[in-house]
Amino acid sequence: AGRYARLAATFELRPDVSGDFVRNGVGARLHWEGAAGALDWQRVELRVAGRRAWTPRAFAGATLVAAARGDAGALVADAPPRQQLFELGNEQNLFGYAYKEFAGDRAAVARGTLMLLSPWWRAPLRVGRAFVLPGIEPGVSIGLQGGWADASNAAARAAVARLDPSPRRVP
Repeated sequence: AGRYARLAATFELRPDVSGDFVRNGVGARLHWEGAAGALDWQRVELRVAGRRAWTPRAFAGATLVAAARGDAGALVADAPPRQQLFELGNEQNLFGYAYKEFAGDRAAVARGTLMLLSPWWRAPLRVGRAFVLPGIEPGVSIGLQGGWADASNAAARAAVARLDPSPRRVP
């Protein structure tokens, strides 16, 4: 409850490169927002992503694809509002963890994938006149994901505790 003013700014470098799509290159996103008044806080988030696909001659036409993405953020406030905390879990590709299992005023998530895609069956498959299936293009891949969240002080730990009564891993 209370009155406050909120301001946000975002800077993106090559937003079409996110690590999730097929565009090669490196992209970045910096987002800042803050509030002043009854609620007083600042939050900054940084994302860096990259993707590269190439077909080395030694791989007999197979394509090697490497993709990575890292997200990090910090919340600065004397009394952090719980709505501005970072919450991590299954939704951030941290498989094996519950939805929003980790929380804090500092957080980072990193993920990477390496794929070897075969040169066979890349073309779309036509089934009849109007139905088209994407190419199968069999391959192998390996991925790695990791995340970290921290409540840096007593006020942040208190905000995490106020999120909800479900069990949570609080640093």
